[in-house]
Amino acid sequence: MADSFTNLATRADNVDANSAADINTLMANIRMGSLRPWVTLTAYTVGQVVRSGNTTWICMTAHTAGTFVDDLALFRWKQMNQYSRSKILNGAMQVAQEQTTVNLTGTQDDYVCDNFKFSQSLSAGECTVSRSTEAPDGFYYSTKVDITQIDASIAIGEFAHFTAFVEGYDYASLKDGEVTRGFWVRSSKTGTFCVSVMNNGSDRSYVSDITISVADTWEYKTVTITLDQTGGTENYTTGIGIQLLFTLACGSTFQTTADAWQTGEFYASASQDNWFDHVDNDFYITGVQLNLGSTALPFQHEDYATVLTKCYRYFRPATGFSGLINAAGTQAAVFIHLEIELRVNAVFYIRNGTGAWHEPETAFRTVTGVVSSIPKRGGYANLVIAGAAPGSTGNIQGAGKIFIDCRF
Repeated sequence: MADSFTNLATRADNVDANSAADINTLMANIRMGSLRPWVTLTAYTVGQVVRSGNTTWICMTAHTAGTFVDDLALFRWKQMNQYSRSKILNGAMQVAQEQTTVNLTGTQDDYVCDNFKFSQSLSAGECTVSRSTEAPDGFYYSTKVDITQIDASIAIGEFAHFTAFVEGYDYASLKDGEVTRGFWVRSSKTGTFCVSVMNNGSDRSYVSDITISVADTWEYKTVTITLDQTGGTENYTTGIGIQLLFTLACGSTFQTTADAWQTGEFYASASQDNWFDHVDNDFYITGVQLNLGSTALPFQHEDYATVLTKCYRYFRPATGFSGLINAAGTQAAVFIHLEIELRVNAVFYIRNGTGAWHEPETAFRTVTGVVSSIPKRGGYANLVIAGAAPGSTGNIQGAGKIFIDCRF
């Protein structure tokens, strides 16, 4: 199948140009559990979901039903629990371990919602990135970008974008396959922004143009492409398998022709509008997913505990881990016990070291530095402690102060 872009929310009745199922009704049916049973001689369209026996199926080809066995043999249905697993971690923006808002200026990057990094390199533009409760039906959170200082003219090497990451182990099952990215977006500004897929080495890119048609309205977008990273740098283990970018500003250095694989690092096409051109501009995104196949499947919601546990592979608080101060009173050998293996050996990320080391019934000390990395399966790692008592025991305390970090 040729690469294609489909906007599933362009018609007033929310039916796509290919007469696929109403995506809002489809998602509501999934959430409410009101799935209809499969019935022979019924006309089905792409994306419709039915129940047959104890299994949920999604229609892959428009057809009039014969027998279910014959239709399966013709690949007209796919089993949801085998086919709908999104590769995007935290796509509903549930988890924000480090912070729920951050201000960015100049050249800077940071995370608010786990697995979604906002990066910018701008001479003048500034923004606030936050987790918001403005969301489409079926979601509670989104990530918001609020422009706080304009950058009216984007220079050739400047950019601003979100990146969502898929680890190599998870990417391996997608290799060279047809995949569809779906997401909800809302903005006070109408126009074109670009999304990009890049490989591990950022030396193969595929850019697609996305149009926001109506201001201050949630719209559902999909992009379907066939993965092809021939000649590029790939990773199928603990590195970056694939990167999904959502671009709000981009200079010509990182622009290319849309709708084709290109050799190089590209974030946008020449159609990219500048979301930093006015302080009234804002941009929201949620419900980000990436699944095999040519159809954007209904978002697979997971409970908070499941998503949080998955996030712990990359980032987690270090609160509660204990250790012993050395004879010089300068370092603590902290034992890190991990239920979830880290992606790679990690580092202590000291966000606020003040009072982060507690000597019980004695004092709260300041953590000033890191001596060693943290083994990915757990073990000892050393922190520098100011003014600790030699030979004393203690533990890391304080929410949001020190984290274990092996994010991309």
